[in-house]
Amino acid sequence: MSEKLFICAKTGVYWDVVDCPLPVDLSPDMIYANIESGLESMGYHGELSTIWAYTKKVPESEFFDYNAVGIMMVREKGDQYDRVDRMTRDILFFALDNPKRPTNLMIIANNMSMKPELIRVLQSLKSRNINVVVAQPDALVPVELHGIVTGVCLSKSLLDGGKATMLELDPEIKNVTNLDYFQQVSKRPSYESIGNTGVFWNTKGCPDPKALELDFCSIDKSIKSCLASMDKSGSRVTSISAYEVGGKVTVWNGGSDTKMVLHKGYRLQRMLLDILLWAIDNRVGQYLNTDREPNVMVITRDIPKGRDFNNTLKFLSARDCNIIFGVPDELKSVSSWTTLTVFGEPFFSSHAESIQCRDSKSL
Repeated sequence: MSEKLFICAKTGVYWDVVDCPLPVDLSPDMIYANIESGLESMGYHGELSTIWAYTKKVPESEFFDYNAVGIMMVREKGDQYDRVDRMTRDILFFALDNPKRPTNLMIIANNMSMKPELIRVLQSLKSRNINVVVAQPDALVPVELHGIVTGVCLSKSLLDGGKATMLELDPEIKNVTNLDYFQQVSKRPSYESIGNTGVFWNTKGCPDPKALELDFCSIDKSIKSCLASMDKSGSRVTSISAYEVGGKVTVWNGGSDTKMVLHKGYRLQRMLLDILLWAIDNRVGQYLNTDREPNVMVITRDIPKGRDFNNTLKFLSARDCNIIFGVPDELKSVSSWTTLTVFGEPFFSSHAESIQCRDSKSL
């Protein structure tokens, strides 16, 4: 893909303020101008979208000052993993809202090698018409960024002076990250991408496919039967991803074979990122007012009520993606299902009263 495509493309900036603190004695408008100037010095002259800055706390008066100039402060009270997870999901929201055209991402953060899920997502977005650049305080470029980003600069010169002091990316250095880690989402699907269904299976309290002693093809038939009963016959089940204990994800993409990938962190956080990547590949939000809307089916015994889970699925629902919760009527069988289609407000309606809601981090 030609670099020229990105010169006038829109750029989204995502900044971990805990990793790379706010410059001292610079006003919010000066910081915004410095980031804009730095991007221009790197050859990017397109529209600068909102700068999203993730922090633990910021004084109320400064909070409004930054927001007024286009630097949206996002307070994340959790640990660094919660902060990076929030930023990673917001990056995918940006990608979903800017489909089918070249787009730039600037990530301002430190210790990128310690953020495997963010690296995985950036690796996936690279093949989806999105160009990635990174600003970091360290002069040594992590090996994980090679082959993913097109440029790395020093964050201090960018934020303090509006200059992009570029660091060398050695073409001889190969990304040694385990390729299996990226395998699930590294390639674009070749199938028709309108009106498909992606299935995401939380095995906590709900048996995984292996325990059911059924192959994925049989489960696929049961899910299709369920969809047909909901007037969604003909929808192709593109994948079934089962999130297991111990950080394992078993993925079925059709046929007789499955593959297993490993991850760290909470299973629902990984599931939400995979749902958003699936939504990008299945063109959620790009085919409005059609009778072939995409479907996301979440198989779970308990519907989580955490903010992250709710907000992610609300985001997709607002873009004409059907959100379906599936629960086996009997835990020993998937021959029949209790299904809940969720739209509008309140997000989890009274129809879900029989399903216990718990905080997402307990799942």
